Amino acid sequence: MDIALLIFRLFLSAVLGVAGVAKLYDRDGSRQSFTDFGVPDSLVRPLAWLLPVAEILTAIALIPTATAWLGGVSALVLLSVFSIGIATKLARGEAADCHCFGTLQAGPIGWHTLVRNVAFTSLAGIVAVGGWNGFSISALTWAGQLKPTEFVSLVLSVAGITLVATVLVYVRRLGSDLSAAMDQISAMKKVVDEDYAEAQPVEREGFKVPKAGLPVGAPSPSFLLENLDDELVGLDDLLAREKPVVLLFVSPKCPTCKTVLASVEGWQRDFGDTLTLAVLSKGTKDDTREKVGRFGTTQVLLQGHPPIGEKYKSTWTPTAVLINAKGKIASSLANGDAEIGELIASAGMSSNDFVSDSRLDDSSSPAIGELAPEFSAPDLNGNTVSSSDLWGRDTLMMFWNPDCSWCAKMIEDVRDWEANPPKGAPALVILAAASEEEVSPAVKDIQSLVLLDVDADIAHSFGSTSTPTGIVIDQDGRIASGLVAG
Repeated sequence: MDIALLIFRLFLSAVLGVAGVAKLYDRDGSRQSFTDFGVPDSLVRPLAWLLPVAEILTAIALIPTATAWLGGVSALVLLSVFSIGIATKLARGEAADCHCFGTLQAGPIGWHTLVRNVAFTSLAGIVAVGGWNGFSISALTWAGQLKPTEFVSLVLSVAGITLVATVLVYVRRLGSDLSAAMDQISAMKKVVDEDYAEAQPVEREGFKVPKAGLPVGAPSPSFLLENLDDELVGLDDLLAREKPVVLLFVSPKCPTCKTVLASVEGWQRDFGDTLTLAVLSKGTKDDTREKVGRFGTTQVLLQGHPPIGEKYKSTWTPTAVLINAKGKIASSLANGDAEIGELIASAGMSSNDFVSDSRLDDSSSPAIGELAPEFSAPDLNGNTVSSSDLWGRDTLMMFWNPDCSWCAKMIEDVRDWEANPPKGAPALVILAAASEEEVSPAVKDIQSLVLLDVDADIAHSFGSTSTPTGIVIDQDGRIASGLVAG
């Protein structure tokens, strides 16, 4: 039994020692874990230092017989707290990242994490109970009694096991990075193949088309194009309703365009009162009538020669651009079905906006890298929260309004996101442009911080003039992303 207790002590010492040192080298990850587990913000930074120090001291205490029992009790307390915290999160169906061994093994907790910690806790319990009356074998004394060959063999065995474990961790990480790189290469190869196979390349998952288009705020190029009824239609005709216009550039030969065109009829039905949608086709009249007109689009124009899309810097299909009611460019080019859908949904929310047709004009937003504007606002409990209270970790600020139908639809998605956030996800802060009486029922069960920005002053300071929009602030309080809508 004495030998078994010695082995358990040495094993726990190794586990806690590695965990403590790894956490010291990954304090950002430790702070993230504490935040995910609901530790108050004021305690996150101190605990990111104190916990690894406690683990290292416990690991040292487990080795000599004089302090081994205290080390066992300390290990039992630490591991019990870890296990209870993990079990509570899993029972609630909530996700959190575990940085138990720093960057050596970081990832979402699961039942396997709980089983591992319970096993470690059991060993600590055995050491604490078994050492109540002291230990008869000291690790240092036992090692000193070994013959030279036995001691060398022990050292080499420990070193070999440590090396193998380290190699396995890094091989696993290298394999993940290599897999991601191969996926990216495969996606890029598809695009290159399509470049040679067809005049109009299409967007593929995993390949990001660079942002392009005319500068936001620039005058929109005028045009006079023929529709499928041999009538001439100009930009002024599209703007005659005094509503924003989305120009959708397509080609009958573009496979991805079919996905976008299949949604056009629904977009016209949902946003026809607030938005004018025009489809501009590169194809001939016959091809366009057959492959584009059949999707029920109400405004189909032929781009002509050279294609009018070139004046808008559109070299890919499908792409789209928003023009505000005054005839100014109001967005970058959206590429592919996902971005186009987001652009049209955002542009069609005019009845729910704070203001204006310039809703996607982010020229007034702080630039990436700049310090975020300072602000303070009350939460739903009447407590005042300042911007400085939020920084210290990456934060996603979502500008939201309970009267906005799109915002209301997002709340269920927010609940799902909170239950299973992706690895490294930022903290979510919702800034609601309404009173507490209007906001509270709409955000029921939302765990993220909700602040009241009744007059949307904070939103405007970040360049947001619509809802829902969002922007990411890094842990140093600097702008880390552009402003996105929808």
